[in-house]
Amino acid sequence: MLHILLLTKEGINEQHGYQTRYTLKYYSGTLSSAPPDTLSSLYTFKKITFDDVEAFRKTLTNCHIHWQSDTPYYAASTQEAFLGIYGENQTCLGTVAMSPQGKINFLWVDPKHRSQGLGYALIHKAAETQKIEKVHISLSDNDSLERFMQKAGLVKDTLEQYEMYMPLSLIK
Repeated sequence: MLHILLLTKEGINEQHGYQTRYTLKYYSGTLSSAPPDTLSSLYTFKKITFDDVEAFRKTLTNCHIHWQSDTPYYAASTQEAFLGIYGENQTCLGTVAMSPQGKINFLWVDPKHRSQGLGYALIHKAAETQKIEKVHISLSDNDSLERFMQKAGLVKDTLEQYEMYMPLSLIK
């Protein structure tokens, strides 16, 4: 006989000692319009490698990236599109990693260069590289990234998951 126990996140907390730390949210949709042509004339897109993304990811020690978007999750992919966007002095201003199915596994734009369309341009270029129209992303509790996804025309899916943690002091 199979017993299925459905617990709310509060029930899991109470019964097993776990604590909810992050809510994992999903967004998807087709990209609404191409970035302005002037943007592409000011910046250069370059293919980068997984090793480039992974090395950069290791420098981001002050932000939480959930397991479904962290580098070990897509490390074995041989069809991922890895792109960087570079300014006039060849400084990398942002990066994206996108699967052939349109999953945005990693997206980052230098904070000094945000709100200029670079993230949107990266997503468009990666989608063009992967020859897809619909993109998906999962993210955990990042208000500025959620606002960016909404501005990009992506819609929040109804599915949410919770990242649960148990303090080491409770593990016996």
